[in-house]
Amino acid sequence: MPPTMDHILGSGLWLILATGFVWGVVLCLLGYLLYRIEIVFGAMQGGVYLGAVLIEHFFAKPAGVDYFIICTSLALISALLAWYVHRLMFAGLIMLMTAGVIFLFVPLGPWVYIVVGFAGLVAAVLVFFFLKQIFIFLSSLIGAAATVVCATCLILSKTPQDVQDVIIGPRRTWTLTITVTILTIGLTVAGMFSQFKLSHLVRTRLVPEAGKGGSPFVGGKMSKARLPVGKK
Repeated sequence: MPPTMDHILGSGLWLILATGFVWGVVLCLLGYLLYRIEIVFGAMQGGVYLGAVLIEHFFAKPAGVDYFIICTSLALISALLAWYVHRLMFAGLIMLMTAGVIFLFVPLGPWVYIVVGFAGLVAAVLVFFFLKQIFIFLSSLIGAAATVVCATCLILSKTPQDVQDVIIGPRRTWTLTITVTILTIGLTVAGMFSQFKLSHLVRTRLVPEAGKGGSPFVGGKMSKARLPVGKK
């Protein structure tokens, strides 16, 4: 039987979906102002994933404590690196995202690894020249998608897996697919406009200050806090 709203409320899934909705709105509209925090959290997730992959590869019968120690250690190391060399870590995250997207849609083969390596390298290099633009686009897109999907789950009383099935899966409903796509694109555009506008009006110490010294791997100094000001 499909889940009902009572089931969703009783299972606590509604809290996860509501949190995802709020997080999506904040990421979409204010993502760049919280740049450094988001890079740190992204790096921590990457560290946990890397730890899990290493354990599966090198441990024949891993225990729970193995996962805890290795994943936690790599998550903390990744977080520290992301805080001090944020541009380099963001480039690494972009490489992983690029590889993941290619592996998701392209059948595996010897040539695929060459394509993945080249595409990941190109994407990482672009980060060093267009960090702000790339970050704003991705944070707006991911935030918009999270907002729309979580809202759809809550409105239709469906789980994320059910929504995925009716949007891009075997039980696809074109009306819902088109509606979700239009809403995601519209919210992405609104998020990009909001972030570019706010980046000129508000500065926080979590935002990189482009072209202001420092190593290119670090990405320059972090901006001084500044409140909105009127035009002179």
